[in-house]
Amino acid sequence: LVSKQEPLTLHGWAVDGRVVPAVCSALCKVESMQHTAGVLARTLNSIYQGLMSTDAQPEEIGAFGEQLVRHTENGKKMIKILEVADEATQKEGLALLRRVYPQTRALLGRHLLSDPNAISALVQILHNTGAAPWDAAADA
Repeated sequence: LVSKQEPLTLHGWAVDGRVVPAVCSALCKVESMQHTAGVLARTLNSIYQGLMSTDAQPEEIGAFGEQLVRHTENGKKMIKILEVADEATQKEGLALLRRVYPQTRALLGRHLLSDPNAISALVQILHNTGAAPWDAAADA
């Protein structure tokens, strides 16, 4: 559904306060994070890309990140995406974290640093990707 939307539609979804909270709510309710978490993270990444492909204001980008953190139990569920076994899902989670971290670093940093499993997962993802351009691919 998201991949077929125009950037302006995705921009609206990012700032209207209805779609992002709904996707985040689904992410928080996922019992088996494996496949579903990847789809939800990919959806949020696509909404972010749509937002960025329009003339988004810095306030809108910041509001997207704040919505995402607020509606994922202060970012805790978003960080849990890093802990799933599926590499594609991990990369989606890492891309999402990289996108919203600048606007939400105080809260996300606190939760990331207080969760040894998240730190371990982050190190493992970075080790597995090696020199792979995960950050460039995530913005493509």
